[in-house]
Amino acid sequence: MNPLVEPPTESLPDPLPDILEALAEVALKVRHSLSYDAFDGTSFGMGSQNVHGETQQALDLLAKQWAIAQFKKNKAIAAVISEEEPEVVPCHAQTGEYLIALDPLDGSSNIGLGVPTGTLFSVFKRSSKPKQALTDKDCLPQGAQQILAGYFLYGTATALVYVYANHIHTATYFEDEKQFRLTPPPKGFATEGHIYSVNDALA
Repeated sequence: MNPLVEPPTESLPDPLPDILEALAEVALKVRHSLSYDAFDGTSFGMGSQNVHGETQQALDLLAKQWAIAQFKKNKAIAAVISEEEPEVVPCHAQTGEYLIALDPLDGSSNIGLGVPTGTLFSVFKRSSKPKQALTDKDCLPQGAQQILAGYFLYGTATALVYVYANHIHTATYFEDEKQFRLTPPPKGFATEGHIYSVNDALA
């Protein structure tokens, strides 16, 4: 059986392929809900707020639940850190070597507008050894501890972009093949331009 995510030329070390597959499983559930539920009202604001004071959408909470359930199946994952949870969510704190930080559904306030949304993720190694209690240091890692990072983009196509060992990989979901197939990477940003934007509205 083909993997859900086509493997890159340089192989990812275990257990990263399984972690990427788990992320893709969650992404496809989010994609399906966005495709069929976005305009029937079930995806809109719940009235509750996340840790940043943003109004949570129904799909924010569903995506978080799907992610946590998926990672609790993987013994390599010690815990999940989510924008939609005020506390770290333990998964396999005694055996897991990796933690996952994610925004299960970024841009969810735009669901009713048909604007692209995404799932952001970062995978990093814990500082303490397995079989020990998770520490604050585990959950506040340095950038050098990040092993894998990327995002799923839900728009006209469902795309996956991730970085491993300074290599950027892009993949597009092909419905007929039920697989994220590798596609040419983005060309990058121009070194010069006439547009300036760093989300200053939130400054």
